[in-house]
Amino acid sequence: MDPEEFWGVIADVRAGSLLADEALAAHIAALPADAPLDAVLRSFHDGLMIRLKTMTPAELCAFDEAHDDARRRLYHWPLWAAGYLIGGGCSDDAFMDFRNGLIALGREWCERVLGDADTLAEHPLVIAAAAREDEVLFCEELAYAPAYAFEATTGRPRDEYWALYERHREGKPVHGASPTGPDFDFDDREVMLAHLPRLTAFFWAED
Repeated sequence: MDPEEFWGVIADVRAGSLLADEALAAHIAALPADAPLDAVLRSFHDGLMIRLKTMTPAELCAFDEAHDDARRRLYHWPLWAAGYLIGGGCSDDAFMDFRNGLIALGREWCERVLGDADTLAEHPLVIAAAAREDEVLFCEELAYAPAYAFEATTGRPRDEYWALYERHREGKPVHGASPTGPDFDFDDREVMLAHLPRLTAFFWAED
């Protein structure tokens, strides 16, 4: 699956979910001020599952590979810092979940935040999360959606899917294990303000 096709699937699913611009604005406006925002990514996940269940096992592997490749592109220190602010901390596993959520925002947003992670402060979901002191864009389930779709459509266990996916990836290049971009101290507010001024102001109040 080439990047155009992959991002086309993401765009189609996003358009039918609460991440669509008008739907997101209406959802946020209708929520009580203290209500969590978890339904937004859940709606994307549910829509993605419906789409994945139409795919053959080979197509699921191709989608999964494209998703992995997109997530590796987002393995970027400033984005990890953004996840650290939004999540009130961000382990290696949590950063994978955060990158899943970034992919759900679509190709344009992923390109924007790779260029400048602080532009994430302009996304309506992030703005709403800051106002509610809520955590958004962390979605572990999106990483496992192809395996669950495989299980649902074939009746075979998820372990068979993982073995199939490993065979699919055999002989393909391994991406770098270290994040790209500048590394800096996530626990120093002044440093974070220098790199991510808007997100830091949103999510890290002065002592």
